[in-house]
Amino acid sequence: MRESDHARIEAARGGDERALRSLLEVYRPDVRRYARRLCQSEDVEEAVQETLWVLWSRIGSLRTVAAFTGWVFRIVQHECLRRARRTARDSGLALDVLHSMQGWEAASEFEMRLDVAAALAALSTEHREVVLLCDVFELTANEAAERLSISVQAVKSRLHRARLHLRSALQAKPLLAETRVSVP
Repeated sequence: MRESDHARIEAARGGDERALRSLLEVYRPDVRRYARRLCQSEDVEEAVQETLWVLWSRIGSLRTVAAFTGWVFRIVQHECLRRARRTARDSGLALDVLHSMQGWEAASEFEMRLDVAAALAALSTEHREVVLLCDVFELTANEAAERLSISVQAVKSRLHRARLHLRSALQAKPLLAETRVSVP
């Protein structure tokens, strides 16, 4: 996280509306990219709007600035999951029917996304941040190091360890093992 983000988050936590507006503007593209990867395409914009609304209304309850990035992405995950459940319920598809579908269907993709989200959530904050920055937002090691205020070597080391943890967690999931999805 950049120093300017740190100060902006701290000010927003303290009730500075200008800092909060700036924070929403800066993080909106990241939230949208993450939502595009987790949500069904028709739910992306709604998930982004809901995430930004939750951020706006609950930033004061954030305990530490260091938890901000993980907190925002957990909100996105929760919102995408909530919308997917609602869609399944509204369409009358029970989960057991979704499970019985053949091939690469909505249930498989949805379950895979949940497994990946759960594996990411299980990582330590320092590992999760570096994976999100490098693998989700496709920042270079130098850019991630600058954003996190750590060395490039530390980014590479954390990324390597994080990927090992993710690979181990995801290999235990039968759906991912069947589709041979691998962690870089």
